[in-house]
Amino acid sequence: ATQAFSTTMPAGNVISENPGAGTTVAQGTAVDLVISSSFTALGATLTAARWGHTATLLPNGQVLIAGGQNSAVILNTAEQYDPVAQTFTALGTTLNTARYGHTATLLPNGLVLIAGGQDSSGALNTAELYDPVSQTFTPLHSATLNTARYGHTATLLPDGRVLVAGGG
Repeated sequence: ATQAFSTTMPAGNVISENPGAGTTVAQGTAVDLVISSSFTALGATLTAARWGHTATLLPNGQVLIAGGQNSAVILNTAEQYDPVAQTFTALGTTLNTARYGHTATLLPNGLVLIAGGQDSSGALNTAELYDPVSQTFTPLHSATLNTARYGHTATLLPDGRVLVAGGG
């Protein structure tokens, strides 16, 4: 299904159907947009049903899916999705702490910072790093969140630091 509408764009916005093939519009230009709201189902499924997990696009184009909850079980498992092969593969390694409601932030060095979330005893202040090259999770014993939290945000700042805010 598609939805069409008209809007007035601010100056400098780029309208494009294909990356790199856009047109810059002038301030006040009326633009007709058509938005597609259809999805294509994959032939593959996750190796473990989960919710409250994270999905992080890695530098190699694959997606790290980490943690979450499956029914009443909090997961320490992770898997990778390959968009070319359209397959999910369980990693041979697990998170150091089972968690859901956490964040996973891709860092400039290619590692993924996994922070906070919840386990069976409540909110977590722990963090760990995932290395997509070695496919390992390393706990950050010396770097904990000041406040245990879940459902928060983690934003990579221009200087490489990560701002963790909000949550319960």
